[in-house]
Amino acid sequence: MSRRTVHSSSHWGAFKAVVEDGRFVDVLPFERDPQPNDLVAGLPAAVHAPSRIDRPGRATVAFARKSVGEDWVAVHTHMSLFRGTPSRSYGKFSGPNG
Repeated sequence: MSRRTVHSSSHWGAFKAVVEDGRFVDVLPFERDPQPNDLVAGLPAAVHAPSRIDRPGRATVAFARKSVGEDWVAVHTHMSLFRGTPSRSYGKFSGPNG
């Protein structure tokens, strides 16, 4: 079994990812972070969750609506820069104000 640590970071701070045989399996706190965030402990499970869409770098879309009962509208998108990932966007965007 191959085991190594890799420095990485997320929205919740820096950490060391424990990788076994190419699979992200655990998180260790970054040694120079005075207040490491406990939320990073869930990253290995999130990365390998069965509900995760297996299309790395595809897209992130944030939705918002004016009020309860209104239609949801995409207000932010992030498309991948990975070579070979389609850059085409589907649907129409007019913003939350119409």
